[in-house]
Amino acid sequence: MKKIRITQEESNKLFKLNKEISDRIKFLAYLINVKSEHLDDVTWHTVERVKELSVQIYHMEEYFKNRKSL
Repeated sequence: MKKIRITQEESNKLFKLNKEISDRIKFLAYLINVKSEHLDDVTWHTVERVKELSVQIYHMEEYFKNRKSL
């Protein structure tokens, strides 16, 4: 796999996106464990947000791949 150089700012943004996905999945797992009565609404919103974050990460990765080396 080819190494891609990214800036500290880009690295921080990817880290924040990945952390938010992780936090949302952990929260969803917690709700499943306590059998929350609001699980359906929370599940839908969590899944939608994870999809949005995943798309952002995908676009950043594509940008990095297509960018000329520093």
